[in-house]
Amino acid sequence: MPKIVIATKHKKAPLVAPALEPLGFKVFTTDLFDTDTLGMFSHEVQRHGSANTAALTKAQRACELTGERFGLGSEGSFGGRPYPGLMNWDKEVICFYDKHNNNAIYGYAGGPFSPSSLTINSETNAESIATACQHATFT
Repeated sequence: MPKIVIATKHKKAPLVAPALEPLGFKVFTTDLFDTDTLGMFSHEVQRHGSANTAALTKAQRACELTGERFGLGSEGSFGGRPYPGLMNWDKEVICFYDKHNNNAIYGYAGGPFSPSSLTINSETNAESIATACQHATFT
């Protein structure tokens, strides 16, 4: 069974594994790359470049650091589109990268986001979420 490695600090592998395992892939996580260095939704670290670029970089670094052929990268953005001022909107991109062929395939999802749907388990987390919702923009 081929492996797909995802570099993440945010426990995303269990969210994507159910979709990829029926296709014959085993998903695992590496923490060898600090993905927050590419930007944080709380804006503590600004993202430079697009969400696509961040997702691709994460997938490529996951492959480089583990020696695996396939990598996954994801990046999310919070903002007001398509209804600025009326509701929060979540936009997600995921990148499947094949190191041997240097190919990337992107998937997108988006929809309304309610801050009340979040589980807040620390004061720092609460401050980060509040800041993100207040200053959110799409890049």
